[in-house]
Amino acid sequence: MTTSFRVFSLGVIIALVLSACNLFTGASEADNPALQENPLPTPVPTLTMTVTYAIVDQTINYSYLVSNTGGAPVAGPVIVTDDKVPVSCPNVTTIGNLDANLDTDEALSCTGFYAITQTDLDAGSVTTLSTASASGSVSLGITTVVPVEQTRALTLSKTPDPLTFNSAGQTIIYTYVITNSGDVALGPAQFTVNDDKIGSAFNCGSGDATLAPGETISCSATYLTTEADLTTGSVTNNAIVTDGTTTSDITTSTINRGNTPTPSTLTPGSTIQHTVVSGEWLWQIARCYGADPKRVIAANSQLADPAEISPGITVTVPDIGSDRAIFGPQQGSDSILSCAPKYTIQSDDTWASIASSFTASPTLLQEVNPGVALSAGNVVRVPINSEGDT
Repeated sequence: MTTSFRVFSLGVIIALVLSACNLFTGASEADNPALQENPLPTPVPTLTMTVTYAIVDQTINYSYLVSNTGGAPVAGPVIVTDDKVPVSCPNVTTIGNLDANLDTDEALSCTGFYAITQTDLDAGSVTTLSTASASGSVSLGITTVVPVEQTRALTLSKTPDPLTFNSAGQTIIYTYVITNSGDVALGPAQFTVNDDKIGSAFNCGSGDATLAPGETISCSATYLTTEADLTTGSVTNNAIVTDGTTTSDITTSTINRGNTPTPSTLTPGSTIQHTVVSGEWLWQIARCYGADPKRVIAANSQLADPAEISPGITVTVPDIGSDRAIFGPQQGSDSILSCAPKYTIQSDDTWASIASSFTASPTLLQEVNPGVALSAGNVVRVPINSEGDT
């Protein structure tokens, strides 16, 4: 009895197992999600962009290359938006297979132009943010930083007043004009001038001055001429300006000993004894002291011929200042005191300008220098204080 029950139980179990196998084997794949294949992803268009640039004069030329690196085409138009640059893109029908889509691996080149501003120059760079889009597909934003070349420059000019000097201890006032000749603002800073004739460097403008391109500030300094300047016959100085970071080129200026005779402090009406130097004649000595030439000739009866006098002799000049202003002997370009000093002609001189500088007669000036060409470097004798004479 026991054996029969065991055989029956085993049969039931086997039957149940077979039934279960038939149940699952007969089910469709559609009814069993576990048996279905994973669906393929839908291709998605992807826009990418690269930005390049070139600087021409004061304009940045941008190039935006927009590519479709995804698996599906994207319908045009392609639009590039830049926060500073107006961008133009051609139609997608002009590239690739000439259809209306930006297809996979096709690329479209867009362009934009930007004029560099003063603000950009001061900042030293131009920063832009740009994106590309087409039919709802948008690229990542691209930040482009374009360095802008800055030109920092200072120019210094100086003007002396007066333009000539005639004595030691004479005050020359130099006016300095500092110009920002670059393309970026300079400062705030203390602008400092260093002039080799003034001594120590001195400040020009306020300590926090700022100069925009083309702007100027000015200041002045004084110089007292010396005996050495008189001997040399000119004063040459060299100066620069700096704001601590930018320094100008050296500016050189020269003022010459003046041609204009220096009035004498001799007492009008007095009589003086004059020692003749080479190149003088009696009539000119009279003019030199503002005396009447006829009275000077009469006062020197010891002379065999008043028209011929020799260096080293002494002549009497009475009643000085009675005919015109008293100047007395003046130092010429040879550093010799004379009533007819030597003058070395400069490149821009004329007979009239030389005469005017020495209070001389242009006609008489040429008469006493026969055969001398009006050329730079030539030397003439000047009959000072002869203005109006012929």
